[in-house]
Amino acid sequence: MPVHAGTWSLVQHPNKTTCASSPCAITVTSTTAGNLLIGIAGFSTNTGAMTSITGGTSVHPSCKSTSGSFVSNIAYVLSATGGTTSVSFTYSGTDDWIEFLEYKSLGGTPTFDVCGVRSDTSSGANIAGVSAGTLSGTNDVIVQFGEWQNLGATVCTNSSASPNDFPNSNSVCGLINSTNTAAGTYSNASGNSNVALGSVAFKDTGGGVACTPRLMLTHAGGPC
Repeated sequence: MPVHAGTWSLVQHPNKTTCASSPCAITVTSTTAGNLLIGIAGFSTNTGAMTSITGGTSVHPSCKSTSGSFVSNIAYVLSATGGTTSVSFTYSGTDDWIEFLEYKSLGGTPTFDVCGVRSDTSSGANIAGVSAGTLSGTNDVIVQFGEWQNLGATVCTNSSASPNDFPNSNSVCGLINSTNTAAGTYSNASGNSNVALGSVAFKDTGGGVACTPRLMLTHAGGPC
């Protein structure tokens, strides 16, 4: 029986712009066991760095982006324990904002694929994002994020709006079920001499949607 890659969906994406100190907790809808959790944070000092998020076994990859004194950074949980209604972000430095993402994969097992970072100092109105790199998955979740010195973008291309958020004039843009790691473009920005940009991709491995073989003459529909 053939098996196809799972299909991703965005479950929730709350953010918070009022963190006074670490750890900072954000209220979330109860998480589901086995889902992918991603924590993204922006910092206004170059000493800023994520350490972990709660909700399962947290990983802090080498995906820290720095531009001048501005930083964006992530941590993730590949398999949520489930039932979490408050997620705590632990970090160093002065935090500007946090965003929590939960994604569900239909049948597959979430796995880290690749990430990339870039500093932009162009001060342009239209700023290219950053490619996550060469994917090994065939059906990825790709999230681009950025900490902006001044007024951030209000439009993010190469996004399926999963999500398309701009917390505290910064950026979190998601693309699901994709192999497209093109950087995309942030537009309607102005006066940003420093933008710390990052991109991270996750794939689903194993499992997937099991397909029942059908005779070609039936013209049956479905994912197979």
